Amino acid sequence: MKILAISDLHGDLRLAAKAAHELGPDLLLCCGDWGDADQVGESDLEGFLDLCPVLSTFGNHDPLELLARLKNRDGSAVLLGQDEVRDFHGLRLAGIGGIWAKSHRLACYVTDSEVAQWASAIAHKGPVDVLLTHGCPVGLA
Repeated sequence: MKILAISDLHGDLRLAAKAAHELGPDLLLCCGDWGDADQVGESDLEGFLDLCPVLSTFGNHDPLELLARLKNRDGSAVLLGQDEVRDFHGLRLAGIGGIWAKSHRLACYVTDSEVAQWASAIAHKGPVDVLLTHGCPVGLA
């Protein structure tokens, strides 16, 4: 299985799109920061969905509402839930999105206690092959 992993594009999707077209991955993983809502639109992300399934977590520069409603061609959600474990052809993937913060001032902020709770929930679901995070996963693995 060929996997393309990307992160922190900050609205400049050109190189990721070029890599996806040239490499022909079976799965594209994004650890967040596709770009702010004024930089990245549905048509930009649909271009990736036309090539292969996409699984993404979110960072602090993402169009969260768009990511939440995007679906892969098989109907599965693009955005991984905070303690979701998903199987893709025998590969178990999970995600914890957001920026570790002390408040919920922004929608992308998550607290240390939430991260610990989600990590524990993921661990109780059995082994995971790939954990997608935007923040640094110190102490989670």
